Amino acid sequence: PFSTFVFSWELSSIGIHNFTLLHSKTFVLRVFLCILPSKSLNNTVRIPTLVESTWPENYFSLLPKIFPYKQLHSISENQKGDCSLMHQALQTELDDLYRLWVLDEGNDKCPPKIFIFDLLRDNRKVATINCENLFQKKLISMELDPYSACHSRYEMYITVKDEKNEVPGLTTRINPTYITFLGVRKIGQFYTSDRNGNLYYGNNKMYNQTENIESIVIRKLGVLLGEPKSLVLDLMGMLYYIVDKFGIVVRVTPYKGVLKAEEHEILYFSQSEAPLTQVIFGSMGSVWAVTSNFVAHKDHCNRILYHFMLQSNTSEII
Repeated sequence: PFSTFVFSWELSSIGIHNFTLLHSKTFVLRVFLCILPSKSLNNTVRIPTLVESTWPENYFSLLPKIFPYKQLHSISENQKGDCSLMHQALQTELDDLYRLWVLDEGNDKCPPKIFIFDLLRDNRKVATINCENLFQKKLISMELDPYSACHSRYEMYITVKDEKNEVPGLTTRINPTYITFLGVRKIGQFYTSDRNGNLYYGNNKMYNQTENIESIVIRKLGVLLGEPKSLVLDLMGMLYYIVDKFGIVVRVTPYKGVLKAEEHEILYFSQSEAPLTQVIFGSMGSVWAVTSNFVAHKDHCNRILYHFMLQSNTSEII
C-alpha cells in the first residue's frame, strides 16, 4: 500500500523560500502551515510563521497566503516586544465550530498565547488567550479536547518539555509528551505518551457527573518502539506514531489491551534526511507522512496508506 506520489508546498510566491515545516492542519480544501523560516542575512527582518495553502490531494490549488494577514505577525526586531502579535506559530487545532486555535510560543519578551480564528467568518480573530504560566518554557504539543464543548467550555492540553508538571488527580505521575483523544463513543478517554516511549490510557472523569471533577485516571498499556511523535488515531481506533530515531511510521491497535512487540506494524521508512513531523489523514481516510524540509525530491507529504472503505464494525471500536 505504499505510494510513489510526492507533494510539497511551494511558498516562494509570498517571499518564503527556505523553511522548516513544524505542523500542518487540514480543513476542506485548505491547509494551515506552521513554519520556522530560515535565518535571513538581514537579522532585522522576519517572516510570518503561519501560512494558508492547499492540501495536496485537491484538484484545485489555492495560492498560498499569510494567515490571517501580515499585520498580525511580528516581522521585525522592533516588534519583538509587542505581545499582541504572533511571534512563532507552533501548532494549530480545529474545533467543532470550525474555529482555528493557533499556539504561538512567544519569545524571550512575550509569553505563549493562543489565537482563535473563525474560519466561517472571514478568518476573524475572536479571542486571544495569554499563557503566562508557560513563559520561557519549551512547548511540545497541544491537543484540543473535542468533547469538552458538550460542557459549554473548551479544554486545551499543552505539553511542556522536561517539565515536572504533574496533573492533579493522576493515579500515576508521568511527564506527557503527546495526547490524542478516542472516538465519540469513548468520551473523555485518551492516550498519552512520555519521553521513555511508554503509552498510557487515560480517563478524564469530569464527564461523569458522579465522579470527582478533578479526577484523571491513567494506566500503562505498554512500551512503543521508541520515543513517539505525532500520536494520532484514525476512525477505526488505530494509533499511529513516528519514531524519529529510526525515521519510521508505526501503527498499533492499543484497544486490544496490553501492547506486545509483535502488534507494532511499521508502515513507512523515510528515505529522506529531513525528519518526519506528523502523521495526518487525507480524503477517504488515506494516511500521510509529513516531513519537515524540502529534500532531493521536494517531498513534504508522502501518502503511505489508502483507506477507501471503513469497516462495518467501526462504531463498535470507536
